[in-house]
Amino acid sequence: MRARAAAAAAGPRRPPSSVGNQACRPLSATGGGVRHGVRHQGSRCHNGRVTNLSDADADAARIARRYPPARTPRWLWLPVAIVAGSLLVVWTVWSGLHHANPPAAAHIVSFKVVSDTQIDALVTVQRTDVRSRVECQASSQAISYDTVGQLPFTWEPNGEELQTDWISVKTFKKPVTVQIDWCKVVG
Repeated sequence: MRARAAAAAAGPRRPPSSVGNQACRPLSATGGGVRHGVRHQGSRCHNGRVTNLSDADADAARIARRYPPARTPRWLWLPVAIVAGSLLVVWTVWSGLHHANPPAAAHIVSFKVVSDTQIDALVTVQRTDVRSRVECQASSQAISYDTVGQLPFTWEPNGEELQTDWISVKTFKKPVTVQIDWCKVVG
């Protein structure tokens, strides 16, 4: 009963905050004290280990424990980046030179829709070897983007690098456009 009266006279009691399983309470009015033979400062709590590190040192130690040093040395990344960059440059140059001049290429110069079941196209084929035979495929599309007709065609060599001629693609639905799917040298 006397303890309750003393507690009521002292004012409202704050619940202690806790870290882990230990309660944190102010130790004295001056902000420090001795408890269990260990000097404490203010209401600072700890997890059972006594440390005399400042706040910045404690934070640095905590962060170092949480994030260990990298396994790969920092100096190793520079040669790896140089090798990767060199390989990227070599691949880019090779890819550009390899695909810049294909052995055979074709494109549609113009086209006209003849009927609901036919589209004609003026096609130009270019080949690097004028003695080679070229095989290509053209396809036509409807307004719904469906492929409605395909025509594989072969052009025999005529001694010229560029060859232009008309082709007719038969369709099962009204076509609106025609395109070249692929073109390759066959012999």
